[in-house]
Amino acid sequence: MTAEECMELMRNDLIEGHLSVAEIADKYCNCASSELRDLLISKLEELRRLYNYKRIIND
Repeated sequence: MTAEECMELMRNDLIEGHLSVAEIADKYCNCASSELRDLLISKLEELRRLYNYKRIIND
């Protein structure tokens, strides 16, 4: 799987909201170091907040 495909799948899981950001990070980056995992989780949390703001504005 390419990095672009992986990012698209993570974005879709994030938008669907069925998984926590930690679960998404673990699902797609199981071989990452703990520092990289923590960074990915913080970026996914930020992205989720942005999607939530967008959803609120568009409603």
